[in-house]
Amino acid sequence: VLLGSNLDEWALFMVPDSAGRRLDEAGLDRRILRVLAANAIDPNLVDAFRETYNESLGAPRDRWSQFMSDMVFHAPAGILADTLSRAGGEVYFYRFDGQLPLVGSYTGAFHGLDIPFVFGTVRKGPLAATMGWSSEVRTLSRRMQKSWARFAHGEVPGHEGLPAWPR
Repeated sequence: VLLGSNLDEWALFMVPDSAGRRLDEAGLDRRILRVLAANAIDPNLVDAFRETYNESLGAPRDRWSQFMSDMVFHAPAGILADTLSRAGGEVYFYRFDGQLPLVGSYTGAFHGLDIPFVFGTVRKGPLAATMGWSSEVRTLSRRMQKSWARFAHGEVPGHEGLPAWPR
């Protein structure tokens, strides 16, 4: 199994969330408490959240996005990878950190951004105008295609630019 997530998964969902983009500390706490309650997680963990997702990580909106990326994407993907591996499966786990050169500082490596890189479609479709078709983008896309193709052919995913990929 080849499984992973993108560094800034939730950033895409922040685009239409105007209230989320204007979060203050109190609003962030309210959102976190709602998520904890909805998932039957002890609300006393809000203090642990504050410690983990502290002000050094940015504005409340950035910390909300990081928290939701972890809660909805990173943690479940990691749990699934661990579960499959413990059951004897061969699991390769990745995190995609690539960004769009023209808007990456705003969007980061958002949900689904890895797909056009994997399939070599970074020059086509709705993201083409924001890709900034540079040699770095082409190189990253080719490397990802090679890695995924190796996996599809029963080999260890990776390429010459990566260290050995542990299972």
